[in-house]
Amino acid sequence: WLELILAGVAIPGLSVFRVVRLVRVFRLFKVSRGSLTVFATTMSRSSRPLYMLVFFTSIATIIFSSLIYYVERGKWNDDLKMWMREYYYYCPVKADASTGPAVKGPTPWTLATSNWTLDSGLAEPCKWIDPATYAPGEASYPSEAWFSCPYSYKKSGACTTVYEQSPYDSIPTSFWWCLVTMTTVGYGDVVPTQPLGKILAAIVMIFGIVVIALPITVIGSNFSSIYAKFTEEAGMNAADLEAEKLEDILEGDEVEDDDEDDDVPDNIRD
Repeated sequence: WLELILAGVAIPGLSVFRVVRLVRVFRLFKVSRGSLTVFATTMSRSSRPLYMLVFFTSIATIIFSSLIYYVERGKWNDDLKMWMREYYYYCPVKADASTGPAVKGPTPWTLATSNWTLDSGLAEPCKWIDPATYAPGEASYPSEAWFSCPYSYKKSGACTTVYEQSPYDSIPTSFWWCLVTMTTVGYGDVVPTQPLGKILAAIVMIFGIVVIALPITVIGSNFSSIYAKFTEEAGMNAADLEAEKLEDILEGDEVEDDDEDDDVPDNIRD
C-alpha cells in the first residue's frame, strides 16, 4: 500500500521493506515442520544408498566422459588451436523442374533471370553451384541445375566435409554431457554426431537408468515406512489428546457434584 500511495515519490531505503517481506517465507518451515522431519529422517536412514549412488555415478562419469572425449573430439586444428569434428557433408545434387516443390526457379529459364533455390530440409541450406563450372554434358542448364546440399552422412566420394568446433574438447568438459545423459534429462545442447558416439550414448542412458533406479527404490521404501510411522504417531497423539480432554471434562463434572453435595444442609441429607 505504501508503494501505491507514494507512487512516483523517491524515498531512499524504501526497497528495504521489500526484502523484509521475504522473511515471511520462513513461516513455511514452521507450518511444514512435520514434513521436514520426515524428509530429514528419510535422508538420514538412506545415507548408504545415497553414498552408493554418488560413488557409482562419479566413477561412471569419469569413465564415460573419457570415452566420449576420444570418440567425439575429432581432429586437432593447429591454426585455430581447437578440436574440430565432422559437422556436415556437402554433396552435389542435380535438380530439374520435375523434382517438385523443393525446387524454386524462374519461368521461363534464362541466364539473366535464373535464381534457383533448393530446400535441404536441414538448418543448413543447399548452395547453388555456378553453371560456369559445369563439365560438358553434366547438366542441361537452365532447365537443370546443380546444388551442394548438406547430408548427415557421406553420400559419395564427391562430398565435401564441413567441420565444427567439438564440444568434447576435454574430459572435464564432457562431464556435463555424461551427467545429463546418465540422468536421462537430455537437454540436447551437446550431442554426439559420430556413429560410435551415438552407440556410447545409448549405453550411458541404459547404465544411468539401472544405477540410479536401484538406490532411488530404497529411498522411496524408507520414505514410505517413515511416513506411515509418522502418520500413526500423529494419529495416536491426537487420540491421546482427545482422551485427556474427555478425562478433564469427567473430572470437572465429579468436582461440581461434590461441591453441590457440600452445599446441602445435614438435616436435609438425613
